[in-house]
Amino acid sequence: AWSKYLIREFSSMRHVPLAFVTAADSRNIKQLVNLAQSIYKQSRIRVTTGRLNKLVRAAIRNNPPPFRKNKRPKVFYATQVATEPPTIVLKCNEPKLLDETWKRYLAGVMREELPFQEVPIKLYFRARGGSDSEDVSLEDRTDID
Repeated sequence: AWSKYLIREFSSMRHVPLAFVTAADSRNIKQLVNLAQSIYKQSRIRVTTGRLNKLVRAAIRNNPPPFRKNKRPKVFYATQVATEPPTIVLKCNEPKLLDETWKRYLAGVMREELPFQEVPIKLYFRARGGSDSEDVSLEDRTDID
């Protein structure tokens, strides 16, 4: 019942793992330790640039980002630059052209297709020149920090 309630009330955090523990009778302690180890392993995974680019291209093909200011936003490539947490940089023509709705869509696609189901993922949208950047974290929130 608690799981259903939390998923219903906090749907934007549906990827966050749940662990119910009771300290009084030490119930589910082993499962909690196993979950922590699993999350740690996920946070250390590296994804190849080729796999990321295929995923981003497929996401764009299925749902292209909308035009803004009579310009089409373009994502040239994506690459993972760090682990713990997984950090992905996407090079774009103009990061400000990508609206929040489309970023959430891309976040969902990455969360489903990459081996990071239960860990936060950081996304950085950067202009090809590197001067114009917008920091984003894939935590499925509306502000996508």
